[in-house]
Amino acid sequence: MASVIEYVVFGVLMAINFGLGLYFSLRRMARSAHTPVEVFLGSRALRVIPLAASVVATLVSSTGVVGFTGHFYAHGFHLLWHGPTCIAMALVAGRLFLPVMYGMRVTSIFEVSL
Repeated sequence: MASVIEYVVFGVLMAINFGLGLYFSLRRMARSAHTPVEVFLGSRALRVIPLAASVVATLVSSTGVVGFTGHFYAHGFHLLWHGPTCIAMALVAGRLFLPVMYGMRVTSIFEVSL
């Protein structure tokens, strides 16, 4: 059963997130009209840290963390081989595929037509 402190912490975190979203939303309203490129791609001007944080937040979920923990408990640590492989493939994709796609001004590999 959840205690009062847990509800208070949850409420404070939700209020902070809501407040930040509202603040930045109202701050940008006065600027210019929102185009799809601005909304979905950050006007193609995102810096490395916000972009990396977005990717990590997308890939790491609470369900995945709980699922991996249960899988490790039941079947062992064989999935740890995926870590070095993912890092190696991220480096290859970042050096090989990403510059080509960036030069073509596409947002997804599905937009590329040969």
